[in-house]
Amino acid sequence: MKRINRIILIMSLVIVTNIFSPLPISASGSEYPANFIVSGYSWNVNKIICTLSINPGSSGTCSKTVSSATTWSLTSGKGKVDAGKINVTLKVSKTATVTISTSITTKCPLKHNNKNVKRCTVVYYPHSTHYKFTIRKVGIGDIGKGTTLVLTGIYEKITYTYQ
Repeated sequence: MKRINRIILIMSLVIVTNIFSPLPISASGSEYPANFIVSGYSWNVNKIICTLSINPGSSGTCSKTVSSATTWSLTSGKGKVDAGKINVTLKVSKTATVTISTSITTKCPLKHNNKNVKRCTVVYYPHSTHYKFTIRKVGIGDIGKGTTLVLTGIYEKITYTYQ
């Protein structure tokens, strides 16, 4: 049995290049998240989105909608930001919840690593990105630091069973 893992990121990679711009805040004293830095990735293996068992030479499709509320925590200083502001800044959602609708097709090869494949088992999990960020207050500047976990895609785990 051989396991092959790949991450299918559904969200655009544009979020990585545009995350350093703070939200345009007009109200004096408003707090907002800024300076996002990717600090890691994870997938929730306890929340299976879809499981497929595919014969060699065939394809299987997983069509699902996944939703997850963005969570955050304060790591130093003070301040409070809304999860919706985090998602808007990262350009992944306009609310505190990120929803991904997808249809992923996976093909099971006849051979893998020069061995005849008997069956492919594919499991899909939610994929999340961890970010560190700064909490800023209009008119004051940086007042705290936080971390957040945001749903950003689907993680695909393929297990090959050989003959």
